[in-house]
Amino acid sequence: MSKSTIPMPKDNDAMKNMISQKAVAIVGIRGCFTVQFVLDLLHSFGANPATYNIDEEDEMNELDRLRKVINGAGEDKNIKLDQLPLIFIGERLFGGVNQVISSHARGELIPALKQAGAIWL
Repeated sequence: MSKSTIPMPKDNDAMKNMISQKAVAIVGIRGCFTVQFVLDLLHSFGANPATYNIDEEDEMNELDRLRKVINGAGEDKNIKLDQLPLIFIGERLFGGVNQVISSHARGELIPALKQAGAIWL
């Protein structure tokens, strides 16, 4: 896992801050291969996302907390808050693994990372 792997904050204000402190943040289950996949993809572009860990037994509670904190963030109505990992780019919910892969295939991921200040080239 990444050196910037951090446990989830316990209060909602700290959770909001965690999303806004980094240009890219990943929230996922501790040790999940999909988190590592997204992390590797983003690293390949030069981004250095923070990775926040949720223990598997806490997944549903943490998703409920994220729903309250995000409160509808992300303009794409197809983004669902029912499966981890979730990727935040530029303080907004970008989506899950499928959204990251499909946006990369459409050529939209790198511009989103640039706009958020996660990469420069």
